[in-house]
Amino acid sequence: MIMSQSTSDVFDGVQINSETISSTQFEDITVVEEYDVNEYSQVKILKSNLNNEYLYRVYEPELTDFEELIRSEVASKLVDALKYHDLLQIDQDLLPNVIRQKAYNILSTYVATNNRIVDSVRSLFGRDSATMLDETEIENILYYIVRDFSYYGKLTPLMEDPYIEDISCNASNIPLFIYHSEYQDLMTNVVYNDDELDQFVRTLAQYAEKHISISDPLLEGALPDGSRLQATLSDEVTGDGSNFTIRQFSDTPFTPVDLIKTNTFSLEQMAYLWLAIENNKSLIFSGGTASGKTTSMNAISLFIPPRSKTITIEDTREISLRHNNWVKSITRDSFGSENAGEINMYTLLESALRQRPEYLIVGEIRGEEATTLFQAMSTGHTTYSTMHADSVSSAIHRLENSPIDVPRQMMSSLDIMCVQTQTHIGNTRVRRNKVLAEIGNVDAEDNTVQTKNIFEWTAESDSFKQYSDSDLLKQIQSQRAWSDTELQWQLDARKELLEYLVTNDITDYETVSDLIRAFILDIEGVYELIVTNQLDDETNNFTNTKELVAQSREDTATATATATETSDEEDTNNIYTTMFSSIRKALGQDTKLEYNTLSYEDPLQNPLIPDPDKAELDPVSSNNDINSEQLTDKSQSTAVSETDSDQTTQNNNSTESDPKILLELLRQGIKQSKNDK
Repeated sequence: MIMSQSTSDVFDGVQINSETISSTQFEDITVVEEYDVNEYSQVKILKSNLNNEYLYRVYEPELTDFEELIRSEVASKLVDALKYHDLLQIDQDLLPNVIRQKAYNILSTYVATNNRIVDSVRSLFGRDSATMLDETEIENILYYIVRDFSYYGKLTPLMEDPYIEDISCNASNIPLFIYHSEYQDLMTNVVYNDDELDQFVRTLAQYAEKHISISDPLLEGALPDGSRLQATLSDEVTGDGSNFTIRQFSDTPFTPVDLIKTNTFSLEQMAYLWLAIENNKSLIFSGGTASGKTTSMNAISLFIPPRSKTITIEDTREISLRHNNWVKSITRDSFGSENAGEINMYTLLESALRQRPEYLIVGEIRGEEATTLFQAMSTGHTTYSTMHADSVSSAIHRLENSPIDVPRQMMSSLDIMCVQTQTHIGNTRVRRNKVLAEIGNVDAEDNTVQTKNIFEWTAESDSFKQYSDSDLLKQIQSQRAWSDTELQWQLDARKELLEYLVTNDITDYETVSDLIRAFILDIEGVYELIVTNQLDDETNNFTNTKELVAQSREDTATATATATETSDEEDTNNIYTTMFSSIRKALGQDTKLEYNTLSYEDPLQNPLIPDPDKAELDPVSSNNDINSEQLTDKSQSTAVSETDSDQTTQNNNSTESDPKILLELLRQGIKQSKNDK
């Protein structure tokens, strides 16, 4: 049960920068939004109609003075009771229940019998019935006990709010500030006094398994839920005493589909990155603070082939992969003043190179480890990392200069750089990948690093544009011995799968991860599942993809065998009517699929379906429609006489399961579906 209080005194008497906030400033207030963060805590987003300022208000159960004393006594007894238990041996997920049960036992004992606690409380408040608490009062007291012993005290509602990205406590006796994903920067009604804040900073250090003291007042670490912590103790290095900042991360990592849906990346960019990552091209994400660098790097890591050995190296655990062949490395602080026992990123990177990784992911490059990272690139290790820089040129300059000091000649080992930014679209703060550039060789004449912007973000239209052809894709084409048509098909296949996921709102992390893994292992099989409508948003596990594909092919073979008992015309109609029906069902269409204003029920009669062995498409063109002039001759050449019907039937059977043709049908169908809408 959540008890509210007068909104006008939310911040009454609180000081910010020596100015006292008066309740009169917030008398004319509108509740913009309200939601629960747990069973006992509610959040209200308020708006002052006097100055249009938004406020963040936490509502928790109110305790009477009598209940506060009971809570204090029970907490004191609970501390004594817990001294005889090894809390480290208790599963942290079970700890709240353990605390609650012990507190309940203590509370029941003291409430049910005549003892000095209840007697003193009764005499203080004049309550003859002090020995009895109703169910609501008991639950409210237990809530605070569990909150303070198992979670983060008065910070708990903020830590459990999924819309909060950052929590900032700048000093004692002033409200905490948060960054809300919907309302941006907001002042809260959560305040710590001097002693509370010092003690809470020490508590946070314990949660992060770090040490903080007057002699060592700075702390960086990670909380058990993965949030990033920075804290300062006392006034040794800050003018206003202790402070802390917590950067929260979603419990479920972002996927490439999420990045497309939020328009951080375009569909074309993500398909490009997928093909590059799958073909061992190295990449660095640069950008300012909170621009989404780590989020994007974590998302694109889903494109790493599932069996490839991957090693991550971080100061603070942020990267989360759904990958079995994965070694997680984290730096360690020293045990003394002379750096005894310290293990830094440079040491971990050297160790990682001895483990023969195929993919190396370094949380952030800031110092001497960068040179080793670029040496790893030069020796064939695919690497990903992040750094702070707001453009490609500034990133290169920062890499070349102290304290990173990467030699210029090693820059060509890097293949791609993505520059991210946090900006505004209207009044909404958004994250965008403003530049995707390829890094070339060092020019022999002027000794400059050659770069080429492939995609750029345009703020005016909030859209992405491809500015030039990709040299990197041509490298991949050469390495894989692909024709222009095959390269284009590989790009289109990934693009169409991502578009399918976006269109059908399939964003579940495990589902997207399993589907991408299945696609990498069996691209043709996954497309069979798409066109037979077996791939939908309720599919939770694609570990049995090959079995599903085998069953799909068996069903197709059965249908073909049955159809061959009839005439050739019936054979064609049976097979392709079923296939087209599945495609229409997947697209939500009941109409015929159209190709450049021509409509066909039978794809074999459609002159615009390409021959995958002969059609030539521009591998990096944004317009992938088939050239109608090229296909005019093809339509004539595909005409067969009645005497060649046997050969035609044979060709039909070989064409029906060709994934390239099915992909083209699906792509054109999606395009037509969009036009119809």
